[in-house]
Amino acid sequence: NLDYNLPEVDALTYGDVFGTLSSEWLHGAIAKNLKADVELALTSAQTGFPGYEPFCFDDPVRSFGSEAQSVFNGTLNDKGISKFHTSVLKSSASPGMLTANFRTRVFEPGGGFSIDHFNIPFHPYNRYVGVKLPEGDKARGMLLTDTDHITDIVMVNEKGMPVPFGKAAIEIYKIKWRWWWEKRK
Repeated sequence: NLDYNLPEVDALTYGDVFGTLSSEWLHGAIAKNLKADVELALTSAQTGFPGYEPFCFDDPVRSFGSEAQSVFNGTLNDKGISKFHTSVLKSSASPGMLTANFRTRVFEPGGGFSIDHFNIPFHPYNRYVGVKLPEGDKARGMLLTDTDHITDIVMVNEKGMPVPFGKAAIEIYKIKWRWWWEKRK
């Protein structure tokens, strides 16, 4: 049995990812010269920041899908360590924050392997725009068109700190909806 780890990371931001994979046998001896691999898959996560809980930072129109990609496939050195580097591209298709899901494996000489999974937040953007809509009409669950509404907008960086400057394009749509039998000809 093996014990190995990657360095603790609070969150990733788009760009280069550097990692160190280390492994040792459960009794503490160095697990040297063993094959290992690391895969990364990105999945959607809800974007939120402390202090901005009522704000929505995700784009409800977008969805995100990703396949696992190999970020390391090699052999640990004689100290049971291997460093790796990969680039994670900025994705304009992401609705907001993502989760980086890592799967690591270290292979024993007989073919068996130890496996570990861990997740960390991944920021595909360096800025996020949050919108806090007014409550509107509680009985009907909508914003009435004959009433003025104030909408709060905030821009924060990937650490949730306010950004003092920046531009955001804001579009508001009025959506009309009717049951199919109410449609006029």
